[in-house]
Amino acid sequence: MIVYVQVVQSGPLGAIKRLRAAPKVGQLEGLLFSECWLNTPLRRTKRPEIKVTGATSITIWDDEDSIDRFRDHPSRKLFDGGWEAKCRPLRMIGAWPGLEMVPRREVEADGPVAVLTFARYRWYRAIPFILTAAAAERSALDHPAFIQGTSLLRPTTRIATLTIWKSAKEMRQYTVGPRSEGHTGAMNAHKEKAFHYETAFLRLEPYETHGQWKGADPIHFEVQQELLLPKQRIQ
Repeated sequence: MIVYVQVVQSGPLGAIKRLRAAPKVGQLEGLLFSECWLNTPLRRTKRPEIKVTGATSITIWDDEDSIDRFRDHPSRKLFDGGWEAKCRPLRMIGAWPGLEMVPRREVEADGPVAVLTFARYRWYRAIPFILTAAAAERSALDHPAFIQGTSLLRPTTRIATLTIWKSAKEMRQYTVGPRSEGHTGAMNAHKEKAFHYETAFLRLEPYETHGQWKGADPIHFEVQQELLLPKQRIQ
C-alpha cells in the first residue's frame, strides 16, 4: 500500500479544475482511495482568510505498478510542475471514509515525516473552530521541526492539513511536548464541545519525492541542511 501525495501551486480556477478532475476509486486499477483538496495557507492570526493557493491530491494505491500506470493519466498530469511524494503509512488514528484499509499499527521511522489530518466539522461550530485552530496553526509554523505545510479545504464542511516535519519525535513535541500549547488548547476545546463529526490522523514516511513545493523539495532540502555546518544552514 502506497500513499501518493501531489501538491501544486496555482490560482483558484486552476485548483478547482484539478479538484473536479480527481480520479475515482473503481475507475483505475489499483486505486484504493482518492481525494483532491484546495490549498490555503496556515494562519498566524485568528482572522479567517480563505486564499486558494493550489491543490493537493491524496491517493492510495496497491503497489508501485499501479502508480506507474497512473503517470500518464490526465488528472496526474495536471500536477506536473509541483511536488510529489510516495509514502509508507506509519500510523492511523480515528476514522475517515475510504481509509478503513490503512493499518493502525505504530511503525517507527527515521527522518522526515508527513502528517495528514482530516476533519468534517459541525457547521454551527465553524467560527469557534476557526478561532481555536489559529493557535495550533501558528504553533506549527513557529516550531523548529516544522518544514512545510498547508491547510486543505473541500466544499462544504471538510477540512484537512498536510504538514512535513523533521522527525516523528519532534512532531510529537508539537502535539504533546513543551511547545504544544496551541495544539493542546485546540484539542481540549474539542473535547469540551466537539467541533467535528469525524476526524482522522495519518502519519506517513516519504520514501521517494520529486519536484518542488514553494521553490524546493522540502524533504531533500531538509536532508541537505542537516549535512551542512550550522553556520552554513539557511534560516
